[in-house]
Formats: sequence, structure tokens, C-alpha cells
Amino acid sequence: MMKNTKMMTLVAAGVAGLSLANMPVHAAEKTITLGSTGVSYPTSYKENDKLVGFDVEVANKAFAAEGYKVKWVNGDFDSLLQQLISKKIQGVSNAVAYNKDRAKQYRFSKLYATYNQQVAVPKDSKAKKVSDLAGKTVGAVQGSTSIKNLNAYNKKVDVRAFESRDDAVTAANGGKVDGVTNSGPILKAVIKDKQLALKMLPDKIAADHDGAVFTKDASGKKDAKTFNAGLKKLYRDGELQKLSHKYFGEDIINGKALK
Repeated sequence: MMKNTKMMTLVAAGVAGLSLANMPVHAAEKTITLGSTGVSYPTSYKENDKLVGFDVEVANKAFAAEGYKVKWVNGDFDSLLQQLISKKIQGVSNAVAYNKDRAKQYRFSKLYATYNQQVAVPKDSKAKKVSDLAGKTVGAVQGSTSIKNLNAYNKKVDVRAFESRDDAVTAANGGKVDGVTNSGPILKAVIKDKQLALKMLPDKIAADHDGAVFTKDASGKKDAKTFNAGLKKLYRDGELQKLSHKYFGEDIINGKALK
């Protein structure tokens, strides 16, 4: 009887061992390192020491949908793009506007957001349209497409580059420059949130189509593919549209790119 008991115990242990061996092993959560400025309301900024914002949430949710966790690195826009080239980070998610020159250096994701570039001026400004700013100075973010777009739209307007969007907006609000140019929905959100003494000019300078950027190598191709897959899930679920209304009060999602 003792021998039978021992045999049954060994068999049971063996079965249990086989069951454990056949159980699925949960892989460790994958991590991707992305860059954002952390000072660009409402796309990437700090709230109670936590990094939040439209592009931050989009990236977090899109990669989470594919089993990834995002590790964030903050810096000014130009330095982040340089870190991407040197592969210190794997991508940048911070309202990166598409243009042909950038597409030669970086791999763009699906262009999930569309912004019309505009100019904001102090409320007491006599300017009613961009042409009224001829010979005056408008602030823009260094390295952004806003500078090139404004120069093409009206060469008579001088442009002064700032390290960050906040710096450019603050300069315009304080009268150090005669206006600031950036994406219209972003400027409107900033003016409303901070109750700034700025007003929007009606000119639509250019339409920027924004996405995230990754490296041009095979690794970057994989990262972009993963991000795009997550983006499409968020679009189908209506989550992208919700995030757009949360941060901008309007729908800026480029649905055509995500179908």
C-alpha cells in the first residue's frame, strides 16, 4: 500500500510538472524610448511632475495596445531629433510635422493629426491679417516647419527662432515680439488655458500633417509599424478622437491616413 501511495504521489507530481511546463509564459513588457519636449502644451508637458499631453497620450496608448511601455526622454525639439539620428532614442512624438527633408532623415508614422498653421498677436495689436505684420517680428520654434511656412507665405514678416513653443508664446504675450506662429489648434488651446492677452489672426498659413518619427533603419521600420498598428486600433475605438477633443476642443485627427 505504501508503494502504491508513493507511486501515485510521483505520478501526480509528474502531471503537475507537465501542466506547469505547458502553461503560457508571460513575456516581460517591452519598452521603447521616445523623446518629447515636456514643455509644449498641450502636446507634451508636465502636470504634477507627470508627463502628459496629446502626443504623449497617443504614443502611450498606441504602444500599450501592442504590448509596449514607453520610456520618455525630454529635451528641446532640435536636440531630440539629433538624439534620434544618433540612436540615443528610438523615436520622437511631439507634433512632428511632415516635410520632404525630414522624411529623408527620419521614418514617419501615419500622419494622424492635421493642423492649420496660424499667427497669434497681442490683443491690442492693430494687425488684422498676416500682411499687416510686414517689417515686424514673429516668434516660432527653432527647427520647426513654422519658420519655413511663414517665410513662404509672407517674406516681409521677420521670424525670430525660440528654443520652445512656450518661449515663443511668452515673448509674444510680453510684447518682446509682435506675434507668434504655430499650429492654430495648439495656439488656441494655450491662449485659453493660460488666459493670455493674445488673439488669433484668420490667415491659414499652411496645413501641417503631423506624426511620430523613428529611425530609418530596420529597427525604426519595426517601431513605426508597431506604432501604426496601435494608432489604427485607437482610431477604430474612437480613442484618438476623444484625445483630440480633450486637448484641443476639436477634432484634428486625419482619419484618411488611419483607415
